[in-house]
Amino acid sequence: MPERSGRSECLVRLAGITMIPVLFVAFALASVVAAVPKKEPDLELGAKLVEARCVFCHGRESLPKLVERCAAEHGEAYLDDFLKRHHAPDDEARADIIAYLTCPPSQ
Repeated sequence: MPERSGRSECLVRLAGITMIPVLFVAFALASVVAAVPKKEPDLELGAKLVEARCVFCHGRESLPKLVERCAAEHGEAYLDDFLKRHHAPDDEARADIIAYLTCPPSQ
């Protein structure tokens, strides 16, 4: 194995020392974000979001059939992933939309 020069050894040590605080901060932020409780989906807000973001193109009558077929064939995780790229990029709005779309009509 080739020997490292003094300068490259110093750079490797410096990079390692520099990464310790960066990793510490990253793990600390991840634990804080994970500890934040998520709100329950809001069906009323979900209805408003669907009206504003979905109905114009997909229609009120065909949208429930589309969602039912999509959820049955691929599952709600697919619907969530699809909506991230399709007019619902933020997590809370997407949760509200999915809750409204997958909620039985009697609720």
